[in-house]
Amino acid sequence: MNLGSREHQITEFLDIPDYVTLAGLVFGLSSIFASLQGHLGLATALIAAAVTCDFWDGRIARSLGRSGGFGVQLDGFSDIVTSILAVAVFGYCAGLDSPAAMAAMVLFATAGALRLSRFAITGTVEGYYEGMPVTCGLAIPLAYWLCLWWKLPVGWMPWLYVIPAFLMVSTIRVKKP
Repeated sequence: MNLGSREHQITEFLDIPDYVTLAGLVFGLSSIFASLQGHLGLATALIAAAVTCDFWDGRIARSLGRSGGFGVQLDGFSDIVTSILAVAVFGYCAGLDSPAAMAAMVLFATAGALRLSRFAITGTVEGYYEGMPVTCGLAIPLAYWLCLWWKLPVGWMPWLYVIPAFLMVSTIRVKKP
């Protein structure tokens, strides 16, 4: 790949793991659309599928000995959509629409963007992530369904956005799987 020229076909940058990342991005965007249409069960399943793609794209890259800045950047952009925005839109569409709940989701999204930006610079440190990975957001729609199953109120759920927000920007160490 000659990066000295001014024109670059996008296919010059794409590698096998990037297609897995793109599939996750499609799942994340589709989750947002499903949430907006009131299909919260489908939205949850699509977030889970996106997180699964995020789990596998890096592993596939490492197993093939492929790594590069393009894939890392693409993964970060995909994570913003799949693990942050899709989870925030899910919450809003699930009825967490009070000013306090919306502030909690904005905090969650902001902290997630900060977490991903820090990771883009530092990566893992001695096999550990610094701060909770953004994929922890999948727990929020799952908690929503557990609340409905157990007939519990969902009014406390904005805390499920606040607590991970602080954990994502913290310096806690989480072992990379």
